[in-house]
Amino acid sequence: MPLVAQACSCVKRDAASLFKEADRLVVARVTRVQYQRAWIGEARVWGDLQVLETLKASAGPPLTKVWTESEISMCTLPLVVGQVYLLDPWGEDGIKVDHCSGWVVGAGDAQGYQLLRQLRMISDERRRQALGPAGAQAPAAAAASSTRR
Repeated sequence: MPLVAQACSCVKRDAASLFKEADRLVVARVTRVQYQRAWIGEARVWGDLQVLETLKASAGPPLTKVWTESEISMCTLPLVVGQVYLLDPWGEDGIKVDHCSGWVVGAGDAQGYQLLRQLRMISDERRRQALGPAGAQAPAAAAASSTRR
């Protein structure tokens, strides 16, 4: 009898392509985790979120929860209460995350922290561009006023 093999494989995207391709990018703390059993497959792990920072947002309701597969072979993102994540939710419902679309940004995870830093720079630059010339002058004016004190 043949067996079905499943494995998780993905290439983590760099900050520029992640920012370009993502509909929503948030930094969030998981506040609660629940396991949802299923009769046949598709068991899910749900995580309630406290969004700490929005780096990119699409139209739609605020992000308050995400889900991930329960099986490691399905690229699950281990959700841990209290842990802070950088999340790029996706899927039909727009709230699915996995190993390929979520990064731990706390607890000494250098890769996640570095990616978050780069995404913040991209996000800040996009905001400055959206504001036009006034947006480019605002950081300089703020720096000048802080040095005068």
